[in-house]
Amino acid sequence: EAPMGDLVLRTDDDGIATLTLNRPNALNALSPTLFIDYEITLESIDAESEKTGCVILRGAGRSFSAGNDLKAIQSG
Repeated sequence: EAPMGDLVLRTDDDGIATLTLNRPNALNALSPTLFIDYEITLESIDAESEKTGCVILRGAGRSFSAGNDLKAIQSG
């Protein structure tokens, strides 16, 4: 898994923020650390809301997201 801070990538272009779930080897399964990165990223967009008019959410690799990371749920 990518280090915290690298699980949700953000690029900005002319008022459009593109967020990329960045766990392609796990089909972008939603882990607790990914959710933390996602929340931090959304808070930064909210803090600059006058600069962003649109947010696009995508997944890196061949899958948008496989859903919840079952291994992370099992480990607590």
